[in-house]
Amino acid sequence: MEMVYQSRKAASNMFASSEEDQEREEDEDISYEDSRKLFWLNLLLGLIHLGTGITIILLTDTDATAPVYSFFSDSDTRGMPDTWVPIAKKIGSIPVGYWAGISILLSSIHHLMVAT
Repeated sequence: MEMVYQSRKAASNMFASSEEDQEREEDEDISYEDSRKLFWLNLLLGLIHLGTGITIILLTDTDATAPVYSFFSDSDTRGMPDTWVPIAKKIGSIPVGYWAGISILLSSIHHLMVAT
C-alpha cells in the first residue's frame, strides 16, 4: 500500500468553503517518495547554505564597509519649510560581508526547518 502524505489537508478542511476548495486540496497530495526527495533536497541545501554562510563570514574583509547615516532636523531651520535641510550624521560603518553571510545563514535555517 502506497502511503500518501496530505499537505495541509486536515487544517484546510476546517476552513474549506466550497467543493471546489476541497477538490483543489485533494490535488495537493504528495507521495511518500516525493516527500522523502524533498526532505533530502532541503537537508542538502540547508547544509550547503550553512557551509557557504560560515565561509563568507570567516573570509569577510572588514575593510570593505558601507557607511550608515542618520538624518536629523536642523533646529535652526525647523518651522521654515523653504530652508529646512536635514543634517546627515555618520553613525558608523558596517562590513558588507557579514550581512551577506547572515542572509545565507537565514536561508540555511529555513531549509533545515522545512526538512524537519
